[in-house]
Amino acid sequence: MGRGRRFKADVYAVEPIADIAVLGVPDTQTFEDAMDFQGYLETVAPVPICTKDFPLQKPFPVHIRTHTGHWVCGLAQQCQINASVLVVEAEEDIRGGTSGGPVVTRNGHLLGVVSAAGGSQGSSREVTLPRLHLTAPAFLVRLMLDPEWEVRRIRKMLRKTAL
Repeated sequence: MGRGRRFKADVYAVEPIADIAVLGVPDTQTFEDAMDFQGYLETVAPVPICTKDFPLQKPFPVHIRTHTGHWVCGLAQQCQINASVLVVEAEEDIRGGTSGGPVVTRNGHLLGVVSAAGGSQGSSREVTLPRLHLTAPAFLVRLMLDPEWEVRRIRKMLRKTAL
């Protein structure tokens, strides 16, 4: 569901350790389902994915979108080289239910999605953040980073077979 619209989606991949799921166009017998999904995607501007490494143990600013639609500022840290998970300290409590909410850099690049928030009291300022480009399946990350990659590859293959 997005922006009050309901539509079907297929699960393309699940990474249970990082708590990440990638959804995509439904592969159903109903053309209408695929068109509903595609119609929604056309209303959403893609968010660039952040793939850079950050200086170790040096906090940098991020913004967390909660399940209530509220943005919360915080500081993230990368604790090791190629860390697949970052730790975020939010400026205010993040309540349970925010899992899956985007976390973006100051310039709006997507770092990942909230994986765990909320302690025994149902809220916490500490959030774990799996990084999409290091936790999602490689073939999907390639398409997220370069949506035209597959099209270029097919065109190249067609040119070779035409020669």
